[in-house]
Amino acid sequence: MTSGVGWYIDNKAKADALHQHILQRLSEGRHTLLSEQEGARTLDQNAALHALLRRLARDMNDAGYDVKTFLTETKSTLELPWTEKSCKELLVRPVIKAMYTKQSTTQLTKQELSEAIDVLLARVAEITGVTPAGLEGEL
Repeated sequence: MTSGVGWYIDNKAKADALHQHILQRLSEGRHTLLSEQEGARTLDQNAALHALLRRLARDMNDAGYDVKTFLTETKSTLELPWTEKSCKELLVRPVIKAMYTKQSTTQLTKQELSEAIDVLLARVAEITGVTPAGLEGEL
């Protein structure tokens, strides 16, 4: 498990501060893992997306819907509960591929992500009646 601090670098002063932080950690014998985020989605938008997916999964499960997975070994169907990950993989990804021919939500602009989620939620509500409440307008 990892823990630590996040840096949003958008100017030279912040880059210099990060540089000093890395040098300080190295002098203490500590390590630093850097991760570069691509795309135009903000951290707040990413957090809102994942909160929405968790809520959607919960609401789909509460409404009695499940994910049906075909097991080729036994030629039977397994019913699984919805999760944040299954909502993203089975619902969000197909929508963004169809609308924008992009493979990942990280490749979407803020506007594209908002539009894709609006389309997804409208269709899920139309088919199932499930409408996760509380996050409208945040993506």
